[in-house]
Amino acid sequence: MHDANRFNPFQFLTTNENGLSVVLAFLLNPNEKHGQGDFFLNSLLKNLKLYDFLTYEHVKVTLEKKVNTSRRRHDIFIEGFIGNQRIWILSIENKLRNAADQEKQIIDYMNDLKFQVKKFCLIYVPPFERTPSNSAITEDELKNALNNQEIKLWDANGLINWLEEVPIFAPKIRHFVEYFIKFLKEDVLGETMETNHLAQKITENQHNLDAALQVIAAQNEIYAILWNQLKEQLAQLCMEKYSSLNWQIVDEFNPAARYSYIGFENVTDSNGAASEGVAIEFGGTYFHNAYYGAWSVSEDIQEKLNDMHQEMGSGKSEDWQFWRWCENDLRNWEITTWLRIPTGELAKEIFEKWQPLLDIFQENSSS
Repeated sequence: MHDANRFNPFQFLTTNENGLSVVLAFLLNPNEKHGQGDFFLNSLLKNLKLYDFLTYEHVKVTLEKKVNTSRRRHDIFIEGFIGNQRIWILSIENKLRNAADQEKQIIDYMNDLKFQVKKFCLIYVPPFERTPSNSAITEDELKNALNNQEIKLWDANGLINWLEEVPIFAPKIRHFVEYFIKFLKEDVLGETMETNHLAQKITENQHNLDAALQVIAAQNEIYAILWNQLKEQLAQLCMEKYSSLNWQIVDEFNPAARYSYIGFENVTDSNGAASEGVAIEFGGTYFHNAYYGAWSVSEDIQEKLNDMHQEMGSGKSEDWQFWRWCENDLRNWEITTWLRIPTGELAKEIFEKWQPLLDIFQENSSS
């Protein structure tokens, strides 16, 4: 009976980004057979304060709409019409499965929308709160788009809050949405019945609540202690095998900001600039969206990293000649991730990912 409470029909559905887009498009399309008309769409527009978009007679919803000037596709493309005249477009960029931003991806979408209609908005939906990468849209372009309400930054929590507020009259659709919310909380955000139960128990007891709040207040200090342990462990592992490189461990620790990282690098000047190295870095706040990779100013190393990039299908950018997303709880750090620091397990996991990259640097230095 306990396991029955964990049942969710979404475990039998395709729940990659395309699958989740199908669910969202179904709900947002007033013409679909959910019997709610435009309740979902209108409540979304109000939730995002896009009140100008509430003026329409009918809409058209398209999945995987091709961008006119490239091979890119809008995940969910919603067009609002009065009569035969299209008056606005919404494009939803679904990043709920944490797909990496591609080079100039967001600005390409924005330019495509701008070319088609005067009133438009791109809704960017990662699992956790973050902005698109600078390679997808520059900071100035993003700032201007936000000021003009041409882009809205959402996340899974915003999506859940919206779904919980929508008035749903059909019982079957209400149950479907409840399961969808449960799926988003557990599978996308990592919440479980156990953590919710623990929170309930803590708040029922004043002593437990006081202790828990003190721990929360010290959260960043606890992270910092564990982070320093991890640095020391990685330094030891790297120096044991790659001391000939004469590199050092460097880091940036700021949980509330993006791009915290730990790296093993060839620091070449007093300002801390590194000509080459390997690192694990977080694209999101509070140790979310972790990826690892390597870079070098050496053309020989760049060529070898590029070969590895081709072989493994990894990412590549202006700053990294090779990078890959971390997997499981190494990508979005959870309690289970931090608990592997005192035992040294987490340092070994990260070091194992660095090793093939460090071998390239070591082989090149000895040749």
